[in-house]
Amino acid sequence: MPKRKSWQQSVRRPVQQRRESFCIFTEGITEQLYFDDFNLPTLRVKCIGLGGGNAEHLLNEALCQMRLPKYSGYDHYCLVFDCDDNSQDELLRVVVKSEKNKIRWCFSNPCFELWYLLHFVYRDSPTVPSELKQKLLPAKIPGYTETTEGICELLKDKLDVAIRNAQRLLPPEERQAWRNRLRENNPSTNVDELVILLNQKE
Repeated sequence: MPKRKSWQQSVRRPVQQRRESFCIFTEGITEQLYFDDFNLPTLRVKCIGLGGGNAEHLLNEALCQMRLPKYSGYDHYCLVFDCDDNSQDELLRVVVKSEKNKIRWCFSNPCFELWYLLHFVYRDSPTVPSELKQKLLPAKIPGYTETTEGICELLKDKLDVAIRNAQRLLPPEERQAWRNRLRENNPSTNVDELVILLNQKE
């Protein structure tokens, strides 16, 4: 007579679906606060703020962090950085070295806050970080500061607008050539590429 299965054997345990993982190195708190909100049950996102420094310093710091056991084994690595005072040669070296080390790079000129502004309006005239942070964004998000939390959720309903504006500002077919003129293309950003990828994994 065959043995009867115990109740523990009969209960089928749900299979845990593996979450795709992203390790995102950011220049400052603004980007970190935004991308931290993508950490969901279906998506594992770890944001690491690297502090200040030029783009090459940030990349080298990211490479050092990637060698640590706690930051190893992610499916995707990304570096988010701004134009700041980097020269075009410095920016291009960071792009090439990032790609060589299989790190997705996300660049904004003049700064990450441009991505926020594109949720509200299309902007193709040059600007500077102080204008974005102190005038243009507060006009759209009352009380905005660089440490405002919940921005990702606040802007969620306007994401399609931001993607359209970013791709209108910098058409996908021009982005390969754009890497050779990152500094002169103000305003421009490719943050939309990472955001689209994250949303596809949710």
